[in-house]
Amino acid sequence: RATARTFGASTKSSERSTDAVPVSEVEDWTTVEVHVAGAWEVGADAISQIAHVVDETGLMKAISWSKSDLPTLEIGESYRITDAVVDTEDDGRPYLSLNSSTTVTEMDDDVKTPEGL
Repeated sequence: RATARTFGASTKSSERSTDAVPVSEVEDWTTVEVHVAGAWEVGADAISQIAHVVDETGLMKAISWSKSDLPTLEIGESYRITDAVVDTEDDGRPYLSLNSSTTVTEMDDDVKTPEGL
């Protein structure tokens, strides 16, 4: 269950909350509980995977970097992603950056998503 809360830009893990936030409210370092709507590998050495993750509030792109050595996100599965960094694309849209500080845990329960996603 997602809990509405935003996070500060602290770089110390001990200072960051691990409460999940809706993807529509993520900023800085964050924790989300999401469903994977789409995922693919790209031809770039630095990027392991790109995925579209969704919860009941919206959809966001997630980029998993090769050096992070994280598990592959599977389409149709739900995950709790802890200590992801929110970055911004050139067009101003935010995305989740999954790095070596990030933890990815598969969830037993599916995350609620809007109909059609």
